[in-house]
Amino acid sequence: MEQDILYFKSPGEALEFACEFLNCRTQKGDTLPAVITAIETVPAGFTRLSIPTGKGCVEISCIQSAQGPKKLNKGDFVAFHIDEELFPGSSPKSLVGTIVAKLKPEFDTQKGWAVFGE
Repeated sequence: MEQDILYFKSPGEALEFACEFLNCRTQKGDTLPAVITAIETVPAGFTRLSIPTGKGCVEISCIQSAQGPKKLNKGDFVAFHIDEELFPGSSPKSLVGTIVAKLKPEFDTQKGWAVFGE
C-alpha cells in the first residue's frame, strides 16, 4: 500500500486543509488539529484555538494541561483533545478539552498528523 504525505508551508495552511478536506468531528473523545490564535495571561493557561469542524473553522477557548506540551506560542499547530461536550449538538464553542501535543504541518494519509518528537 502506497503512503502519501502532504507537507504544508505553515500551520495555517495545514489547518485550512483540515477545515476544507477532512471530516473533523467535534464530539467527546475526538482529537483535532488546531492553531493557537492567542495565549492569555489572565487567567493563566487560557488559550484560544482555531479548530476545524464539518462546517469550516471556528475559534474556541481551552485551558492548557500540565501534562501537555510546554512552551506553546501563538501560531503553533497542536492537537486538541475534546474531554467533554457541554451541550451536545450545539456549536463547537461548548467543548471542553486540552492541548495534548504539538503537531508538524505534515499529514500522512494513512496515519494522520505528524507529532513533534515522534
